[in-house]
Amino acid sequence: MLVKLNTIDMPFESFQDVKHCRLVVQRQRKQKGEQLDLFDGEYTYRCILTNDWDMTDEEIILLLIVS
Repeated sequence: MLVKLNTIDMPFESFQDVKHCRLVVQRQRKQKGEQLDLFDGEYTYRCILTNDWDMTDEEIILLLIVS
């Protein structure tokens, strides 16, 4: 089943020793029948901090999911 990925990336330079990182965020609606709870809501979020600027947002998220 192919799932549409809602992603966004942005430069992230908040750590003292880490320069020029990229924060990739993905939002995915929970599947029908999947239990919702009070704190999580209807979306699952994944956040990845990387120094890889060559891969697309989707490639980075899929690499995380497959690993």
